[in-house]
Amino acid sequence: MKLSELLGKPVVDDQGRDLGVVHDVAATQDGPITGAFGAALQVDALVVGASGLWARIGFSQAHIAGPGILRGVARLGGRTDEIAWDRVVRIDGDRITVRAAG
Repeated sequence: MKLSELLGKPVVDDQGRDLGVVHDVAATQDGPITGAFGAALQVDALVVGASGLWARIGFSQAHIAGPGILRGVARLGGRTDEIAWDRVVRIDGDRITVRAAG
């Protein structure tokens, strides 16, 4: 699967609730070896929410534990959610469906 197939897709849970649009993905380089590149990337989570751009530059509220000024800047960006990849139920041509949060 290509990243371009995920970016910009709306995400809904299996109850029909709108969760936002995919702005980015969180990935780990721990997949199978792919030539000179090394280990392939494995998707860990979809980054959705109003402030996906902030998450892209490292200011996601979920990841800031540093000085108060950085936490304040992260709050300015609004809420960003990461949806674990193992919650993805289906990827259709026009949207991604995930299991509702516990």
